[in-house]
Amino acid sequence: MDTIPYWKNIYKTVIKSSKALTDKNILEVLTTVKSELKLGICQFKPYTTSSYNEWKKKVSKENRQLEILIQKISKSLNLDCTIAYSLFCNYVMFEYYGKVEDIIEVSNFEQYTNHLVVKLWHFYTSERMFLLKTVRHIFENKDVEPMKTFLSKLNITECRDNLVEQMKFSIDEINYKNSGNCVDIKNWVARNNVEQLELVITLILFNDFKKPTPKDALNMMVVFQEHGFAYKPPDFFEAISLSDPSSIKSVTHMEYTALLLALQYLWNSPNFDVDMTEVENVLSNIVSIPEHSVVLLSWCVMIMSIPSLLAVQKYKTFIQVHLKDCFNDCVFETLLEILEKPFLQGNILGKIIREGVYGFVNQLCSKSTDHFMIYQKKGSVDVLCKLIEDETIASKVFDTNYSVHLLISTAFNMYPYDFKSFTGLCSTLYKHKHYEDQVIRLLLNIEVYTNENALPLPTFKDVRILKETTPLHNFTIPKSSIVGTLQLSPTVWLAQCRGDFRYTYFHYLEQYALATVDYCENTTDSDGKLIPAVDRLIEGLSFIAEVVKHPQLWKNVLFCQLINHVKFLMTKGGIHKYPNAGLINSCLKICIEMLSIPEANPSILHILTAFHCLHAIPKELLSIEQLQKLNVIDDSNLLQLAVLARYSAKYDLIRTYLKLLNHTMKENNPEKFQLRGIIFFMREIFPQHLNWNYEDSFEKHIITRDILMHIFNILQFYNSVEEPKEIMLTYNFCVETFFNYEPFIKAFIAIFRSPNHYLDHLMCMETDWKDGKSTEIIRNVRRCISIILLLFKQHGFATIKTTKFWAYFIHSGAQSANCIKVIVDYIIHKYDTILPKLACRLLKTIAIDSTIPILSSLEIDNHQVQCMFLERLRDRLEDDDMKVALLDMITTCTKSQNGMTVAFFNLSSRRKSYCSKPIAQSGESVSHYLGDYLKNIKISPEYLKSPIQAAMLKLFHALWVEKKTLLIKDLIAKDTFWEIILAPLMQDYNLANETYSMILDILAIELSKTEIDPKLEVFLKGVFANEKGFLQNFPKYLMQCLKNDCRNPDNVNLLLSWKKFIIFLVRGHDDILDNKPKQIIADNTLKGFINYIDNPEEIKYVKEWADLYLYLLTKWGDKTPTDDECFKLKCILFSHISNIYDYLNKKARESVVSIALRTVDLHAKAFEETSTDVLNFMKSVGTIIEKEYDTFMKNRKKSQVLYIDYISWTILISLCNRVVQKECFQTWFFYTQIFNKVFNTLGFLMSNIETMPLVKTLTIFLTKCVKSPLSYEFLYVNFQTFFDSIKLPQQFYNFSLETLKEGNPLHLEEFWITFTSLINMNLSLIDKFGFFMFYPILEFMNMHYTEIVTIIKLPQYTVNNCALKLVSNTLKLCNSLFKWKRKWRMFNEPLLTAFYKIIAECLNSCINIVLSPKVLKFYKIADNQKLHTVEKIPVEFLVSTMDRVVEIISSSCLCLISLSPRMVDLLAESKTHENYFDGFDYEFHIPNPNNPHDISYKLTFGGVLCLVHYLCKTIIQIIKGKTTQGSISTTTLLEISDPNKASSQPTAPSNNKYNSSYVVLVYPDYLGATETYDKFNSIQRFANSEIYSLTAPWLSQMNKTQVTHSLECLNTLLATHIFKAIAENYKNQMMLQLLKRDLCSELQFFHEFVRKNDPHNTKNKVAPQRADNAEDYLLMLSHWFMDVCHLAP
Repeated sequence: MDTIPYWKNIYKTVIKSSKALTDKNILEVLTTVKSELKLGICQFKPYTTSSYNEWKKKVSKENRQLEILIQKISKSLNLDCTIAYSLFCNYVMFEYYGKVEDIIEVSNFEQYTNHLVVKLWHFYTSERMFLLKTVRHIFENKDVEPMKTFLSKLNITECRDNLVEQMKFSIDEINYKNSGNCVDIKNWVARNNVEQLELVITLILFNDFKKPTPKDALNMMVVFQEHGFAYKPPDFFEAISLSDPSSIKSVTHMEYTALLLALQYLWNSPNFDVDMTEVENVLSNIVSIPEHSVVLLSWCVMIMSIPSLLAVQKYKTFIQVHLKDCFNDCVFETLLEILEKPFLQGNILGKIIREGVYGFVNQLCSKSTDHFMIYQKKGSVDVLCKLIEDETIASKVFDTNYSVHLLISTAFNMYPYDFKSFTGLCSTLYKHKHYEDQVIRLLLNIEVYTNENALPLPTFKDVRILKETTPLHNFTIPKSSIVGTLQLSPTVWLAQCRGDFRYTYFHYLEQYALATVDYCENTTDSDGKLIPAVDRLIEGLSFIAEVVKHPQLWKNVLFCQLINHVKFLMTKGGIHKYPNAGLINSCLKICIEMLSIPEANPSILHILTAFHCLHAIPKELLSIEQLQKLNVIDDSNLLQLAVLARYSAKYDLIRTYLKLLNHTMKENNPEKFQLRGIIFFMREIFPQHLNWNYEDSFEKHIITRDILMHIFNILQFYNSVEEPKEIMLTYNFCVETFFNYEPFIKAFIAIFRSPNHYLDHLMCMETDWKDGKSTEIIRNVRRCISIILLLFKQHGFATIKTTKFWAYFIHSGAQSANCIKVIVDYIIHKYDTILPKLACRLLKTIAIDSTIPILSSLEIDNHQVQCMFLERLRDRLEDDDMKVALLDMITTCTKSQNGMTVAFFNLSSRRKSYCSKPIAQSGESVSHYLGDYLKNIKISPEYLKSPIQAAMLKLFHALWVEKKTLLIKDLIAKDTFWEIILAPLMQDYNLANETYSMILDILAIELSKTEIDPKLEVFLKGVFANEKGFLQNFPKYLMQCLKNDCRNPDNVNLLLSWKKFIIFLVRGHDDILDNKPKQIIADNTLKGFINYIDNPEEIKYVKEWADLYLYLLTKWGDKTPTDDECFKLKCILFSHISNIYDYLNKKARESVVSIALRTVDLHAKAFEETSTDVLNFMKSVGTIIEKEYDTFMKNRKKSQVLYIDYISWTILISLCNRVVQKECFQTWFFYTQIFNKVFNTLGFLMSNIETMPLVKTLTIFLTKCVKSPLSYEFLYVNFQTFFDSIKLPQQFYNFSLETLKEGNPLHLEEFWITFTSLINMNLSLIDKFGFFMFYPILEFMNMHYTEIVTIIKLPQYTVNNCALKLVSNTLKLCNSLFKWKRKWRMFNEPLLTAFYKIIAECLNSCINIVLSPKVLKFYKIADNQKLHTVEKIPVEFLVSTMDRVVEIISSSCLCLISLSPRMVDLLAESKTHENYFDGFDYEFHIPNPNNPHDISYKLTFGGVLCLVHYLCKTIIQIIKGKTTQGSISTTTLLEISDPNKASSQPTAPSNNKYNSSYVVLVYPDYLGATETYDKFNSIQRFANSEIYSLTAPWLSQMNKTQVTHSLECLNTLLATHIFKAIAENYKNQMMLQLLKRDLCSELQFFHEFVRKNDPHNTKNKVAPQRADNAEDYLLMLSHWFMDVCHLAP
């Protein structure tokens, strides 16, 4: 079957809606539809039975439902069936967004409802209108290509006849026969009237294109007369009552105009010849209707304009008969109504009509001998005012060659009697720039004074007055002035004064105002003169508002005086005590204009404030809560008047007040003006104005427009400037009202949710599609969307979702569609090009929230989604901005809308419920468009300059960011994919930086994967192999971009993308790069850093360069350039950094100083000597240290201590650690005073939990200083002050076992590590300075006694490696101090006693752990930082723990040995020895498993000898273990206690790699508990009478040296105190005998161990592989026991 054009697309093509369309394209389309264009609406033939039968023959008999539906549609639309079917197909494809194959299913579903028919009616109406608008557009642009070429090929006569035929067709379209079948007869009548108007307008345009002949004009007259000029429908008279009166009147006026213009084209035509009989027949019905007088008068004027005198005689009789009747007031009133038509303003049609009316008026004036009579006709001057709005016509009005100038002169000479005409003409002329000065001169030099009451008696002759006359207040006419008399009517005489006097328009108005006020105060206005007087004042003041800013005016009129009169009038108001809204409105207009004059601004603001127009709200009410309750009307005269004015449907004052508020936003302090206004409009006016009464309903939309624009300006203005909190009150109130004030929200939503079909209907009824009334409604919807988008941008989605506004916005009512449907309807809106783009942006914003299901809200299937959105991407009629908006929306949906993603990528098939069978996947997919993108880029990356292609790249980018590349796996699988996608990076860099950023992001994301696409890897290797390619060129381009504009967000994003790319490349795929590319990357990064920091306009991005370069230095190290040239560049870099270091943020500082640290490491050779470069570098570092120290001292004053504040300082000290021991830098250290700075900062860092981990770096520095030439600095340190500054938080030393168990002891580990470094520093000081440091360190021990006691007691709670290391080092420090035990006793004997007891207690704890390992409980640190019990532990960790315990045993023993008499001294003759240690208790029982937390400081011989036994056995196990292969990685706690379950012997222990993974706590001994509990808590019951096994395989991994040393220390301590015990009991033979018996028994195992391991004994069976001093020493001790102590077995 035949198809019909889709006229919407034809229209969009003709108006060139897209830049992609060329003139050739448009001409081709016009040529294709030329026949349809000529036929116009006549092609839409009416429905007939025969047409239905004819069509039915073409349809399959099986499609009975389709036949019924098409017949129903044809009758309802009054449309031929063939055309109706084609129209239906167009609707399904272009509006319903279905497929042609779905027509049958749609017909089955819709045949029993009118829903489809109604939609088709609207679609049909719009198609007819698009057709008429297309034709109209062609003739409006007749002189523009390609319209000019197209029109040149048309048959003009045929076209004119077709237009007339279409007019006849439209007139006859509705009749009684077909009116009953239509969908809505009222809508049909309205459409018919609009179409008639369009046809008449097209006729006018056509006649301007091709001048009509007399016959053409007569034919038009016949058609219009038969139509009754729209008031006489041929066969359906009810059309008049059903029509909108304004619509009918518009048709009437355009028909008048068409005839007037057609006749005007015949003026001065010598060939004019018309049969007057025919004309008389046509005009016979026109004469009796006064409104048709303009037609008769134009005919008469035309006849009088014929040049042939014979012709004038021929038609003289006609003129004499009709001229007098037709020349009445209705002529100019009708012309004025025509010229004031809104759809004639500012377009070619209006210009044509104004020129035609001007020609008519000018011709009338030229043929008339009485111009005063024309002037007297009502509306004549008003018509002239409308005409001279056209500057071309205005130039003719003052030309004496044109007769109309006489009418102007008459009007000017009637001032001030005809005040309105004079003012109107001046106002119109002043709008033309060319006439501004001329108008001002006229206003300042008026020469004529005409008034009704100028003289007491009328006279017909000009006379001179003999004395001054004062016709008005202080307005005086001087004597000798000439006075003439004019008779206006039989009862009205005018006096016209002329002479040498001059007066100004402003002086007269001033005196008139004063006279009016006097009249108000002194009379009751019984004669009704006041209202006209006030109206005159309003006209004059309104005109002054237009001219007040002219500079020449201020040279002649004192504006202060004018201001005073304005103030006076605003105060007096108008009529008695009640202010006149019009008068106040005019005064406000003057004030608004004068506000922009600097000299007048303060005075005007004072007036407005005094009149309570712009007075501020009291400060005590300036809070959002109080403002919401505030009544702003009661104390404002202006607002009271504005509210009262609405009852008379006069809203000019409201609009002027809005204009005033907008103007005051430019003031320095707009807050006090804006706040009251925004409260008034948002809470009083806006929620109610939709329900007010209006003389013109269009005014409602104007008020809506003004308020919405003001709200938008406030939101935009206040958010664009940084203002104090009180200044932002207006903005905050506006936002709060918008979000949570329900009346406002409801009104706003009502405007926003203007249904699309309603907007379509309005536009179908609209004549002016560019600037008509209906377009303002659409623009208001646009403004609503713009406000919503602005608020989304300013406040974010999360905030808005919590407001009442969102609840009303997102949830549809029972009678309204949901917001998603409304927005999508706006996206497919036909008549406005901006609304769809804004709607697309709004849908994109909403789509960000994945909880809002877009697809299910739309209630359409995937194919419809594809047609609605995707097919528009290929539509050449869509402009690029719309396509970009669609692609951006698709990109957002891809991120958060799974349903829309499925539809866009055509992943599944969904059908509506009426579909009876499934179908295969079909339709467009986003993948197709992405494939097209790749094809374009393959041709040339230059395509990316197109915004559409750039938007496609954004979609690619989103797929990678959201990890949804599976959607385009087929594209990625192509061999050339990566080559194409990365092509822009490999060529000249002339695209937008955003393009390169997205490509680099895609590449970075791909490189972040563990395994990358092999094709990408191959491609990148080829790229990186070219040393002069991408790796060299792109960094240079990046540097240049940042150098040109480092504040440009696109340039910054490019830097960030490059950073991510390099980091992911280096981190995961370092093998792709050879050494040379690595050096190139590092070198270019360093140069880029230097170039950026050389003159940085934006400091905050220094961090990005620093981070990148630091990462490269850290990752590659020596593979980066380390030559002298590179070092010089780094010196330059830090010289710049030192200058701007104060302005860097914390993170940037950390990266910068870390680079400095890595520089020292990588260029270690350079720092072996003090070259110039090294000195410069260290000088810069010194400057940085000084600034960082200043920052440190400022930060320590903060109430909150943060770890991040002091990282940079710590890193700088780490740098100093690298060079502190080099003699060449001692001078630098002296000048920078780093030593003192460290001492000043260490105590503060140590005293805070947050900064505790940083202390060890500082203590390491001080420790190294001890061993460096800086050691002498310690001699000047006040250690007492320093140690006193170290105030440790209590939680580090005041804890319990339960605290450790329930929490995470990792923070304690940091403390233990940190305090260890402090202890090491003290150890170094003792080693370096000896006794000189004894008292300072002893003072430290005294000050921190509690902490040190807690440290030494740690084995009672935990055996974590770092804790034990701290205990060991602390014991070493104690042992170092015990060298001067005598001094210590003298200084503080109780402290010395306390320490030996604590040390003994520590030794007892370790003995308890070694002999009863079951007290240990192992934990694993989980992800939530909580402790979880573990069954299996690494053997290496267990061994490491036990080694540390054994080490502490040796350290404790050494301390106690130092406090005991020396063995040599015991053999001396003198038996008096200094003793600082009480010795051992005489207890030889096997130690009971005590609670490790209740351990005494008393040592027993039994406990120590059991430990000796354990250590001997352990050494034997270690010696045996060397001959066994294999290892044990993990073991259960039960397996450890059972040696039979260990399959093989372990290897030597590794480093303490498990320290941060496991926590070991010490619990009480649970001997005798259930077997289940023992399974998890018993390790090995050592030294137990029931279970005594020392053959556990893990023992062989212990450190033999450490075990041996502990054995030595223990036996040494025993040797001393056994000798003492024997000596002390020498006289008590019984006690001595018992003591020796027990000791001999316990030492027997030790003697046997020594004998077997004696390297000098060749008979031992288990001889060690080598002999060393340890065995000799143990042998000596064995001899001591046997020979000296006489304890031989």
